[in-house]
Parts: sequence; C-alpha cells; structure tokens
Amino acid sequence: MSALIDANYHTHHALCNHATGRAKDYVEAAIACGYNILGFSDHAPSHVVHDPHVRMRFTDLPAYIEDIQSAKARYRGKIEVLTGFEIEYLDQNPNVYKSLLKHADYLILGQHYIHKRNPRHAFVSSYTLQNSKSVINYAKTIEKALKTGYFSFVAHPDLYLFGYPTFDQHAENAAKIICKAAKNANIPLEYNAGGLRKSTQGYPNKAFWAVAKQYNNDVIIGADAHAPHELCDASMQQAIHEAQHLGLNIATRLKLSKRG
Repeated sequence: MSALIDANYHTHHALCNHATGRAKDYVEAAIACGYNILGFSDHAPSHVVHDPHVRMRFTDLPAYIEDIQSAKARYRGKIEVLTGFEIEYLDQNPNVYKSLLKHADYLILGQHYIHKRNPRHAFVSSYTLQNSKSVINYAKTIEKALKTGYFSFVAHPDLYLFGYPTFDQHAENAAKIICKAAKNANIPLEYNAGGLRKSTQGYPNKAFWAVAKQYNNDVIIGADAHAPHELCDASMQQAIHEAQHLGLNIATRLKLSKRG
C-alpha cells in the first residue's frame, strides 16, 4: 500500500449478501497491506428499502457487531479496528441513525437511492438517474443529510454520474451543491476505488473532482472492499494515484463524530 494511506474506512462483510469474507479475513488482509486502521462499514439494515440481496437484515446486526468486536480483540496491538455502517439518508427519523450509532464508531453516507415522486415507486436507484431533476434531487438529499451531523464522510458522492449521460450544467450544479454542503459541514468526500472496479465506469468522475478541488474539499480514499484482496488491489492503487494527480486535499484520518 502507498505510504500515504494507512487506513481504510470503507470495508464490507459477507452479511450484506454481495460481499465475501468475515471480519478476520479483512483484518488479516489489512495487516498484510500495511494498514494501521481498518473500519468496517457494511450496508445497514433498513425499514424503508427492501433489497435484502445487497444489505444485512436487522436480525444480522448482532452477528455483524460481534464478528468485528472479536477481530478487534484478537488483533489488538497490531491494528485498530472500527465498527461502522454505510446507510442512505431516506428515513428522516433521527432515531434510525442514533440507534445505529449506539453500536458503531461512525456512519458513512452512501446514497444508493433517492425518493421518487411517483407514490407507486417510492425510490429510484442512484445508479440510474437520467434527468436533471433527479441529479439535483440526489445532491439536495446529500445536502440535507450532511446537516444532521450523523455522517463522517460521503461515500462515492459522484455515484449519480454512473448512469447520467454527460457532465452538463445540471451535473455541475449537483456537484457544487454536494461539495459546498460537505465543505460547510467539514465532512470529507470519498474518492471511491469501487467505481474503478466496475466494468462500466461512471465514477470517480474527473469533472466532479475538479469541482471538489475548487471547494478545497477534504477527500478520503476508500477501497469500498467487498472482498479482502480489494483492500490494496490495483483499483485502490489507481484511486490513490488519480487523487494525487488531481491535486486533491487527501485526508488520512477520519474524524469520528458519534451522535448516539
């Protein structure tokens, strides 16, 4: 791993049903990669989004926490292990986030869905946004979320560009809303190596990150690891190289802000 990065805060777990490996597997891989800190942030269960093939169930929460705590104790003195969750800001009930923070060191905002006006379809995937209203809705959802103080960083903030056809004025306006909100909240944005692993790359988007550079946003580089080897694979190395080449303000430590 690059000497610049010795921590990863975006790590998944087999319990989300689309990743492989338990806590021990990731921790051992992280030690081999030269990390000093490994934060788990698997997809939190949800009362409002029903997609059990990509997130843990509420009944899985005790096993998730216990597995991480067991690895933390086993490897104490070799690496610092943190417990976190990745979650969307869809349910505006503050107790949802406060409840998770009772069991975690941090939450990361991963806005995989946004509200849809059509009542027959409550949410739309952020991977499939095709019009200007939807990308602005995505940006304003993140803006609202960051005002709550529940989140320690924004995972893949440029995810909305995965399906959007071009970085037009609307896409730029969305980027400005996100970057300004993150700057005002003093919350980092994530340069996501997971996007580099996808066959159809929509993010990281260089035009988005040019806006982040204008706002002088702090940037966390995240492996978004869904398998242990992804903690320091070629995509992670590429993400570090690209972020450096773009002149982004890379943060190496995450401020853990609990509001349980």
